[in-house]
Amino acid sequence: MFVHTAQRVKQEVYSEPPPFTIKTFIRWSLSDPEYQEGFLRYIHRAIEPSDRPTPAVRFYLRGIKRDLFGG
Repeated sequence: MFVHTAQRVKQEVYSEPPPFTIKTFIRWSLSDPEYQEGFLRYIHRAIEPSDRPTPAVRFYLRGIKRDLFGG
């Protein structure tokens, strides 16, 4: 049981996802208009640091939509 748990922790905590996956999620986030607006407001100190945009499922869903249907 200990060996299995150690292997699972190593896999889930210390391994990195494939580069394609990371690049895709980053591209979807950075190309999302809502994220761009929130990030610009954050770096210009127009919003509180606690209100900064964080990756959200809606960014990824819109990214999938853009990839599939263009636009």
